Amino acid sequence: IVALTLLLVFGLLYLSHAQQHLSRLQEQMIKQVVHDWKTPLSSISTLAELVERKSIAPEDEQGLKKIHLIQEEANRLKIGSQQLLKTLSGLAHLQINRSEFNLKDELLALLEKQRLANHGQKDLQLQLRYLVESETAYVSHFYLLGAIQNLLDNAVKYSGKAPHVTVICYQKRGTLVIEVRDNGVGIPKKQQKHIFNKYYQVNKGEPAHGKKGYGLGLNYVYNVVKAHKGRITVNSTPGK
Repeated sequence: IVALTLLLVFGLLYLSHAQQHLSRLQEQMIKQVVHDWKTPLSSISTLAELVERKSIAPEDEQGLKKIHLIQEEANRLKIGSQQLLKTLSGLAHLQINRSEFNLKDELLALLEKQRLANHGQKDLQLQLRYLVESETAYVSHFYLLGAIQNLLDNAVKYSGKAPHVTVICYQKRGTLVIEVRDNGVGIPKKQQKHIFNKYYQVNKGEPAHGKKGYGLGLNYVYNVVKAHKGRITVNSTPGK
């Protein structure tokens, strides 16, 4: 019994060490990827500005709209990558700076960005149901919208060829609730309790549409909601 106990203890210690080593390798890889983003992101911003000035007529509203989206997304990636590095460096506690803004307008803008980013998907349906009397929110503009953007990206990515995504805002017992619903593949019950853990991936080894993530997106969303003193839940059934 003593020998078996010692063997079990050493086995657990070995597994723990191996897991920590794997986590360090993952973090090093992600840090390298984020570092390698800097130059191309700067190039994208510079080229987008050049195209706007030299190649798009002032009356071409759609063209200007698309260029501005490229600039905004490049800037969002820059800021997001900086926050990612801070998170990986152990500064996971987000410093939330709240401000007032029109939440309904910002959500509509997020959905429009998603449409432009996925303009090749003819069957994509995005809808906002805003059921709150006030359109003003007092939260972190950058972090909250970044979290919702992450949920929208996931919803579209894992909903096949005809994504139907609805954002619903309503009040429940004096609390603002924001739901992101989709018609995706669903998540098995036994995996739902793990999806907000760092590096956890439900579809590991089976990237949607060839897109493979790092298992950090939902952990980021969880930390943003937690920093706002909020709560996040998942309600899903495989196939729905």
